[in-house]
Amino acid sequence: MAFFVTAERLVNQVHGYEPQRQNNFGIQIDGLAGGKLASEEITLALDTAFAPVVRNEEIALPYGNEVVFAAGRAVPEPGALVVRDFVDRQIAAILVDWRKQVYDDGTGAVGFAAEYKKTGYIFLFASNSTDGQPNKLRKWRLDGLWPLHINPAANGLTMNAAGALTIEMSLRFDKASFEISG
Repeated sequence: MAFFVTAERLVNQVHGYEPQRQNNFGIQIDGLAGGKLASEEITLALDTAFAPVVRNEEIALPYGNEVVFAAGRAVPEPGALVVRDFVDRQIAAILVDWRKQVYDDGTGAVGFAAEYKKTGYIFLFASNSTDGQPNKLRKWRLDGLWPLHINPAANGLTMNAAGALTIEMSLRFDKASFEISG
């Protein structure tokens, strides 16, 4: 087996070694702008997002002087998003309205899962595109997606800064499936 210590094999290759850039991503949440904001089309200006993680519980099977393990239930781990806030697009209002579908702090009511759970997609895409559409698309489909919490002023309020306000959300999902196309 030949082993090369130079990057010669990575350059000048046809169809090879194009890195997936970590800043080429987006998120879509179906049916998010509900209630009084149903006519709004929402585009989240993401700062950071998560890659879904699903782990399995372990089932220990002791026998004699040893223990072997088998996979148990799949358990998805919640993920965090940081979104830039824009006042003219009502981003905070749409996200807070979604959170109120889960728990309304004014009435104390917890909503029905069928109403607040959404389907979402986290996309990774290559840096090239055709007709404005990205090639080499990768995506996670997230089923049963809902906000555990929303912080509408995640980076704090201060008179000493002039930066954009961000919204932080922790999202729970029931199932994640990964697909690659292109």
